[in-house]
Amino acid sequence: MTTTTTPAVDVDVWGYTAALRETEAAVDAATVSGDVDQIAAAAHALIVAAAAHGWPTATALVFTYERTGPVAHLWGLWRVVDVDGRVLREWEDEPGDMTDESEEELVALDLITNRAATLHHTDYGTPTGTAATVLHTLTF
Repeated sequence: MTTTTTPAVDVDVWGYTAALRETEAAVDAATVSGDVDQIAAAAHALIVAAAAHGWPTATALVFTYERTGPVAHLWGLWRVVDVDGRVLREWEDEPGDMTDESEEELVALDLITNRAATLHHTDYGTPTGTAATVLHTLTF
């Protein structure tokens, strides 16, 4: 008789896996070093790891520039898409109550949108022009 077991996933009280903790530690170390290139690379790696945690088939994050409201003049995560351009998750004109996100998605959102290094990495500057919607896609 053969028995198989599923290895236990190392998840801490915040829902972070070992891989997420490692990439977050790399961001912290890069930040301490003050090396702008290291910080950018570590922040990008954290964003990719977080996206893989929340949406395993994701290949890109789409950010939109917010022109009004409480987050005016900031870039916000708008869509998560896969290699075929299918929308895996979208936030459009939703209040911030986060009622239907999975635990994995909430962890990913926290890491992508609530860390100084990742926010700086996804700050694409103030758009010029008068377009109502301005998007930036971060592929990985």
